[in-house]
Amino acid sequence: MRLVSFLGIGPYKETVFELEGHCSGKTKFVVCALAELLKPAEIFIVATSQARAANGPALREALCQSRQPEPQWRQIPQGQSPEEMWEIFDVLVQLLHQDQGNGPPSEVALDITHGFRSQPFLASACVQFVQYVVENPPNVHVYYGEFQEGQTATPIRELSAFIEALSWTYDLTMFLRTGNADLLAQSTEKLGRALRKDWALSGRQGPTPQLAQLGNAFKRFGDDLVAIRVASLLVGTDRHPKSAVLLLQETISKVQQEVQQIPPLKLALKRIEEMLQPLQTHGARLSEQKGQLALLALAKLYKRLGHLAEAVATLREGWITMMADNRADWPGTSEFDPQARQEAENQWLFRHDPQHPDPVAEVRNDILHAGFNRDPQERSWFNNQLDRLLQKWEDEISSPTTIHEDQQMGSKDQQVVIVNFAHPLTQDHVSQIEKLTGEKIDKVIDITVHFDEHTSYTDQVGSLIDQVPLTPRQWQTVPLLINPPGFAPITATLLAMLHGLCGYFPPIIRMRPVPDEVPPKFEVAEILNLQKLREGARSRRSTA
Repeated sequence: MRLVSFLGIGPYKETVFELEGHCSGKTKFVVCALAELLKPAEIFIVATSQARAANGPALREALCQSRQPEPQWRQIPQGQSPEEMWEIFDVLVQLLHQDQGNGPPSEVALDITHGFRSQPFLASACVQFVQYVVENPPNVHVYYGEFQEGQTATPIRELSAFIEALSWTYDLTMFLRTGNADLLAQSTEKLGRALRKDWALSGRQGPTPQLAQLGNAFKRFGDDLVAIRVASLLVGTDRHPKSAVLLLQETISKVQQEVQQIPPLKLALKRIEEMLQPLQTHGARLSEQKGQLALLALAKLYKRLGHLAEAVATLREGWITMMADNRADWPGTSEFDPQARQEAENQWLFRHDPQHPDPVAEVRNDILHAGFNRDPQERSWFNNQLDRLLQKWEDEISSPTTIHEDQQMGSKDQQVVIVNFAHPLTQDHVSQIEKLTGEKIDKVIDITVHFDEHTSYTDQVGSLIDQVPLTPRQWQTVPLLINPPGFAPITATLLAMLHGLCGYFPPIIRMRPVPDEVPPKFEVAEILNLQKLREGARSRRSTA
């Protein structure tokens, strides 16, 4: 250990010093007491020429009599100008980490008791500088001897917890600005150890501080954020059943009591809780509305942090998850099916412009290829495109014309919904359908069909489908019956698109006229199970 101490010009009085329950012999100098109690390998005294002249000889003699290492002197100016203050700063920084003859220190005890005017403040700044600029910085302990007339023993306070709190605040700021929690996790663990030590020395009652556990929670959250482990972050996985968001939130709640006495930590943790709040799914799956909102918040967080590639990846995969069923909306679990995920992606692509089915492709490709093209885009373009795409995704999540929860359409038993693209169905028709299917009809959605012969049927059928107030998830999970239009080309195009949305051919209703009825009446002739017909036709390949 290296001991570094300031020396002033004051007439110091003899006293017994106490550090962590251990007392020194009588001495006028704090550095002598620290040398006796800490047993450093080398001692450096920082002093002006006036201070060395006033107290240097007596200090050297006291250290020699107690058989401590010979003190080495570092002269500093008075600090009466910015230039002199920077000179003091340079001297202290060198003493805190550089080799002074015995190799660079791994541990430093810094005594600021006799620091004059701005010297203690400069010492704190130097500690911060060394911790964040020097590679493999030493562990620095800061001490202050609190002398009061009439005391039996003068306590020496270790102020390291305050230094760690400053470091922690800086690391928190970096985390909130970059999303990288490595430094924050390390400084949280260090601060936790310092607080635990203070707690033990003060003789306080109650449970020991648990702040060090918060470091582990930060590490998990930061690792998942950097690696874009979306499920582990938001909902948990088989490997990590508790999500990183929930783990961090619960750990913050556990340490609230012990940070009440440390205002900077209390305020800082509140900022983290504000960041975590929109990332909570409240038990929902990622394909459900609350899960989608958490995914959207995560993509926006990546964009705010400046991580454009991560924002684009989360945007695309989160948006696709809107189309996913329970087999494809929870990665990292045994129930996740890659084939079902591919089906969800195909359906998502099908939802968009057939000429440009992937709305994220241009942004994603430009980033993945690192701008290797003739006219690479600038950052402002990416920000604008991301804003537009995120808004479009958010509109799909929160559109008032869209029903987000399956149970809002039908009962929990998943009653049948009819999507009617033909003439209106009467109550008699609905009763006939219920009799043929043996199922209760919950709702009939009427979509008016009026086509322009001079416009693409593909675009017009796509517009019809967009009018249906079903979420991508509901297209795949709600039992549907389709009453198709009467014109064959429209019906064929419609069924092709519905297969992409639903993942199967939905059954259709066949209507027929009632014989000898004037005016004409129509009745339900049968329900055609197209998916069953398709599967049966596939088996005929081998017999043909």
